[in-house]
Amino acid sequence: MKQLAIAEGFQNPAQYIVNDLPEAILDTAGLTKFDCITCLYNGLSILNMEGVYHLLKNCRQKLNDNGKLFVEMHDIFLMTEYLSDPKIHYTELKNSRGEHIEYAWPSGKIKWNPYNYRAEVPVQFLIKSSQRTDTIEFTSYDHIYCAEHIIFLASLHGFQARILTDISAWKALFSNAIILELSVGDKNLND
Repeated sequence: MKQLAIAEGFQNPAQYIVNDLPEAILDTAGLTKFDCITCLYNGLSILNMEGVYHLLKNCRQKLNDNGKLFVEMHDIFLMTEYLSDPKIHYTELKNSRGEHIEYAWPSGKIKWNPYNYRAEVPVQFLIKSSQRTDTIEFTSYDHIYCAEHIIFLASLHGFQARILTDISAWKALFSNAIILELSVGDKNLND
């Protein structure tokens, strides 16, 4: 996205920051304001509800008067359907040292906590070199939020919300996700 923005004439490439949330927002200089902040697919899933609340608060403080925050979220129906019957398969890639890595997410049965919408997902990495194959296993903790949760938390910070994937063109592009547009200055998003 950054390369495309620069190629299309983005005025100040140094102000286009690609980094993890919430750290990227917290690390920016005090008076820095943004026109747009994006929180991509798993950005919220690593945060508990309090963490999401604070992330939205910090994003709100860092946006310009007409700024927008775009949030890509899990489609809960597809996610819970997948969590109830996960298919284990390995994805292959090569790291910067040329080693072949295979990973499985999930690598086994997922434990679902119905009280806090958190999934405990076993993950396995197989790192292959010419001498051996190392196996690394760990648990990924993913919080699953519905759009209503995020819209409510965002409203507490003065955001107006619109679900972009209600629009057919957006739904076609993001068929497995929900895209929220959280705006600071727009009062009539549905017009």
